[in-house]
Amino acid sequence: MDTRFIAPIALLVTGVTIFLVSNAIGFIGLFLLLPVLLAVLLVNRPKRLLFALWVVTLFVPALELIINNTLVKLIEQGIGAVLLAVLIGDVILTRKIETSVRTMSRLVTVLLFVAGASAIVNKVPPIAILVYILTYIKHLWIFCFAVRFLTPADNRTVFLIGVVSVLIQVVANVFAYLGMNPLPLMLRRHFFDFSIGTLGNSHYVGYIMVAFCLLMIAYSKHTKIMLKRVLCWLAALVSLVQFYFCFPIHAYPLLVGALGSQFLTVSPASPGRWFRRAWALVLLGIVALMLTNQGFSIDIQGDMVSDKAVQRGIENLRHGLKFKAYREVFLNAGEHIRFPILGGGPGNYSSTTAFILQRPLSQLPHMFVMYTTLDPREVQAGSIISLTRTGYIAIQGELGPLGLVSYWGLYLCAAYRIWSQWRRGMYSDIYSRALAEAFVPMVGFFLVLNILIDAIIIYPLNIGLWIWAGALWNPLPATDHESPPMK
Repeated sequence: MDTRFIAPIALLVTGVTIFLVSNAIGFIGLFLLLPVLLAVLLVNRPKRLLFALWVVTLFVPALELIINNTLVKLIEQGIGAVLLAVLIGDVILTRKIETSVRTMSRLVTVLLFVAGASAIVNKVPPIAILVYILTYIKHLWIFCFAVRFLTPADNRTVFLIGVVSVLIQVVANVFAYLGMNPLPLMLRRHFFDFSIGTLGNSHYVGYIMVAFCLLMIAYSKHTKIMLKRVLCWLAALVSLVQFYFCFPIHAYPLLVGALGSQFLTVSPASPGRWFRRAWALVLLGIVALMLTNQGFSIDIQGDMVSDKAVQRGIENLRHGLKFKAYREVFLNAGEHIRFPILGGGPGNYSSTTAFILQRPLSQLPHMFVMYTTLDPREVQAGSIISLTRTGYIAIQGELGPLGLVSYWGLYLCAAYRIWSQWRRGMYSDIYSRALAEAFVPMVGFFLVLNILIDAIIIYPLNIGLWIWAGALWNPLPATDHESPPMK
């Protein structure tokens, strides 16, 4: 990469960004200067810059307990801004635009046009737009950065970084269980949701374990070394155990669905193997439903007790505010916003951003109540079923149907391209094949998960998914098991 003028361009763009942010949020915006200057030192090593972003993303919840919360967020966003500046600078210097992202670019163009029009007609304040972009749009330029600078030779490194990231979560949780957690998370095994790793939330760790389980299963299919195959299955088993103790009860059936799509649609198999896998999935599904139906709740004394979570969850969906929120946002939006086809404006109505900024539309009864339940035990257990904000509600409510189709179309487009390339045998090395096989069912898991929660704001999951996609986007020939040093 020609880096002669990348640093000045990056400094210029990020300097303007710092000025705008400081003007919007005050003097504290100047704290962006430190991470920006540090990140600019890596502009000639874009892969390491991307790695730095991932490390910060992975440890943000832990750092927030040590350093000022706002400062940590500014560091994270500052590195993300430098990535965007480097990407823009490289395009300006090389005058080269990736033709492989043409379909994605069209969807992004529609999305940005709708978002801009919606912001104008709904008179959305600049701070709401800025926070919305950093929350719901940032992963798109991170994806473009990964497409531009990662090659198939880097997939081994991407694979190993994913493995180490999961290992860190498992080790942190084991230490927490033993009462020796090196991180100041103040959680011990007597706390119901102690399995928070470095992500600050046990459910987030559980979702990461799903991706790791899919990846280990995919890798075990392609390795010819029996020891590696056994280790992969043991690692997958550990991830399932860790997933269970993260207690994402709502995601137990989703895990079965992800494994099913991997076994039956992505991974090739003979009819005999297909039949055995189908039976295995049926049994796994029965076990998942049994575990989900048992569930857990917390009584007044704080003890975990068995509960019928499925029945209560179904009743809550049928009669609770989550269903009402879907109905109001998808069917009755005209009662609350001027132009339903354009939505209520980015960061202005039904997203987590709007709720945090306390925008007027976000205070409507069907959006304001964080937890709605027919049973107080749901609130005590922090049930996901009770959350009124989801990924689909967030996009539909603020960008309308055009924004909804273009936004989620990006995920479907990425999954289809990678699945199509895998089917045509375009991934030549074992790491690329394993990453491709696990990516498609993980996208399915993510899309269904957003029916229940706003998973877009789970940065380790969403950003990780798009870095994953960027690494697989252009499957050029690569030597098996070889990768140059990360630069």
